[in-house]
Amino acid sequence: MSSEKPSPPWELYALKYAEITTTRGHSFLGGVPDDGPLEMAYYVWLAKRGNEAVLIDTGFSRATAERRKRNWLRCPVDSLSMLGVAPSAVTDLIVTHLHYDHAGNLNKAPNARLHLQSRELQFATSRYMCVGHISLGGVVEAEVIGETRLCPGVPECGGVRGALREPAASHSKYPGAVGGGCRAVPS
Repeated sequence: MSSEKPSPPWELYALKYAEITTTRGHSFLGGVPDDGPLEMAYYVWLAKRGNEAVLIDTGFSRATAERRKRNWLRCPVDSLSMLGVAPSAVTDLIVTHLHYDHAGNLNKAPNARLHLQSRELQFATSRYMCVGHISLGGVVEAEVIGETRLCPGVPECGGVRGALREPAASHSKYPGAVGGGCRAVPS
């Protein structure tokens, strides 16, 4: 019998920071048969356990919201303060993929270790994204990962080519997948 205390469950929070009313045809490549209105919301996610604070994605800035005509509600990273977490207290930052709405404020969690899969970095800097250079916004230390578990109870994620696989956080009652562009896959 082990004398080790079990780790407390992760607390998982969704923080809405922007929204848009658009049409389905505008949002999906190739259009859709029913081009009706579509309400979209933008979120970042925070997983907390003890002194650990894992931010999943960083959203976009006010300037990006204005340029892309999004209704910007608040800075997604500064919103952590609503949960009693300072951006400087974020221990790990998981970037699911390098789209503007997931990786626009990387410099706002200055003490976090950045986690990004090497396949995503390769894809995002390839001809497929038409970007010759991706700035990590002043991030000093980054860990480019392969297939691995980042934190116990927070499995990998994915949904976009090269992105992390299945970002899920275990809660005592409600397991769930988190992160835009991702899908839940039973283990």
